[in-house]
Amino acid sequence: MSEQLEPKRRGRPAKDPAERKDGNLTFRTRGDLRQRLAEVAKENGRSISEEVEWRLERSLAGISGADTEPALYSDAISKMLGSGEDLHEAVEFGMMWGRVKTLFSVVNEGAGDWYENAENIKLMKKFFDDKAEHMLLILAARRRRTAQKN
Repeated sequence: MSEQLEPKRRGRPAKDPAERKDGNLTFRTRGDLRQRLAEVAKENGRSISEEVEWRLERSLAGISGADTEPALYSDAISKMLGSGEDLHEAVEFGMMWGRVKTLFSVVNEGAGDWYENAENIKLMKKFFDDKAEHMLLILAARRRRTAQKN
């Protein structure tokens, strides 16, 4: 007896359920909304559909305001941080955050992400505090040297 083989499936492999688009949402827009969406989507490196989805997700999550837009968010951060040494130091702290997360994942391998439980958060805080203290000493020394030169 020969076994019946299942016919080979045609087309591309099925996407993971989380990646699938469940359906279309069609709606009409007024005025130049489509053109404005197209321009903003292009600036943000997204299709119009991805831009609409991105904005709707944030709206439904309660995230609103001009500062949530990538370009405006960047401008708001620049205004808040200033320029020169302040901006440079802020960037260094951002880079430190990345190093602390890497350190946590290496030291705490297999224990989950830093935000998953109180013990992980406590360990992350210790790493962050240690690195921040060291960095603040370096930044303070740099600022004193700059002040002495002026």
